[in-house]
Amino acid sequence: MPLYSLFIAHTNDHLEPRQRVSASAGLVMVNSFGAALGPILCALGISAFGAEFFMLLLFFNHAAVTTFGLWRMTRSEAVPLEEQPNYAPMAPRGSPFAAGIASRTVREDSGDDGDPGSWTKL
Repeated sequence: MPLYSLFIAHTNDHLEPRQRVSASAGLVMVNSFGAALGPILCALGISAFGAEFFMLLLFFNHAAVTTFGLWRMTRSEAVPLEEQPNYAPMAPRGSPFAAGIASRTVREDSGDDGDPGSWTKL
């Protein structure tokens, strides 16, 4: 799940706002296929090759993601911080933090630097 969050953040940094919904839908589909097929393929591999297969599978998956990330870093410029969207923290519904977070928002015109003092009440 942490990798999915990073993928979404990176994808949104490189897209126009109108493209974000369809890109998120595609990433959800890829993530769901991995979540559905991963345990099955891992179980088959463990039964065929032994328990060591699990660690090898994790290693190769993370090595592939790392290799792709490093390759992408050499192919495109980083998005300047000024052009990246503001981060708005969200808490799960029913969380004790949800009421506090839902009662504030980030001013889009303030050039917010993450300082809670620049947030405004809804």
